[in-house]
Amino acid sequence: MNKKYLIIFFTLTTILFCKKPNHNSTISKDKEESKNEYSEYKKNIASKLIIRDKPDLSGKQIGYLNKCDLVKFISEEENIIKIDDLEFPFYKIQTLDGITGYAYGGYLWDTSLTPESDFYKLKYVLNKSPFNILGKWKQYPEDEKQLNYYYIFTKDTVTLDYYFPPEEETDFTPSQDPHEYAKGPYTYDGCCEINVPLISGKILKFNVVKFKGETTLMANCFIFDSKLKEELSDLK
Repeated sequence: MNKKYLIIFFTLTTILFCKKPNHNSTISKDKEESKNEYSEYKKNIASKLIIRDKPDLSGKQIGYLNKCDLVKFISEEENIIKIDDLEFPFYKIQTLDGITGYAYGGYLWDTSLTPESDFYKLKYVLNKSPFNILGKWKQYPEDEKQLNYYYIFTKDTVTLDYYFPPEEETDFTPSQDPHEYAKGPYTYDGCCEINVPLISGKILKFNVVKFKGETTLMANCFIFDSKLKEELSDLK
């Protein structure tokens, strides 16, 4: 073999087979890069969340947030605090009326909503009249990285599960997947509140609300599009 080509052959072999492997996969990089990504605003999903003057439960109360209130996210504290079954740090936040303080991060969710979103400009009103909730309700998250959920309410039971379009089929495998499920009885007062027991032991609370002239459901400050509801008779 020509000496020149022999040298090229051994050089390529060295590059291909002796190159140091890269242990940082694309998935790992994505996780690392997204680890400290935060939305500009966060929404409070607790019924009432205290704002304190320092990032600790001993901090003095300087205000509070009502359910679904929007706040500006400033920073995250380092110390993790356990409250109930949540383990989160305090977040430094600023309310829309200018109060700056600290609130527990376990109840402050990322959101793409802003003060100009319909949710805040049009506002919802709690329903007080009888309302039929039976059927399949779909939840499309604000963040495309999150799961799409659906809730099927029958007369006696509810099924909560996730799907990836376009399948929209149940994947009820609680022993394998870490997300929340529900499959069993629920309570409904006939007009206003629904309580769904999850397999984790938590309770997912729904409110029946009026929004944009329609009566619909709301859970964790997400308002369902009533036009997407499927009747039980239409389900396969």
